[in-house]
Amino acid sequence: IYYYRATVYENMKDYEKAISDYNKAIELKPNDDTYYYYRGLIYQIIEDYNKAIKDFKTAMELDPLDDDYPGKLGYLFAEIKKDYSTALSYFIKAAELDNNDPISWHNIGIIYSDDLKDSNNALKYFMKSIKVDSTYVKSYYKIASEYQEKIKDNDKALEYLNKAIEINPNNDLIYYARGMFYETIEEY
Repeated sequence: IYYYRATVYENMKDYEKAISDYNKAIELKPNDDTYYYYRGLIYQIIEDYNKAIKDFKTAMELDPLDDDYPGKLGYLFAEIKKDYSTALSYFIKAAELDNNDPISWHNIGIIYSDDLKDSNNALKYFMKSIKVDSTYVKSYYKIASEYQEKIKDNDKALEYLNKAIEINPNNDLIYYARGMFYETIEEY
């Protein structure tokens, strides 16, 4: 009952009461990974990142086969802690647990691209992302960025921007990116 009430409090944005009820749920069932995970999400919302990390780690220890837990840890280590090697290891674990999740492969590519400045590995993982989901537009965009900005292959960059538009013709950000691309190469 504490778990259900905690979710109600969470939906009402009464995070203090939600945490209190998750604490009670954990006291009653300390081996239920779900309670730690949801309490960790609340800690993340209220920006108590160390407690969020602790809860996600506990959830992962209790259920090492759930790919959400290493994915959340990867995000926190990349975006909050700026510890990219630790983030990378968690994103790799998430991808290994669910090979068909384009987001995990994409996140690995982001670490290689933005943080480790390794275009070859970035492209490798963005390509894996679109291999498992050929409609994952974010990876097409990042592939185009790698080709344009780092590899300096404008033809390949345009190819991937066009593929992204073909997949999702209603995505105005991709049109904007293509417009910026044309401006960069001074093709008006």
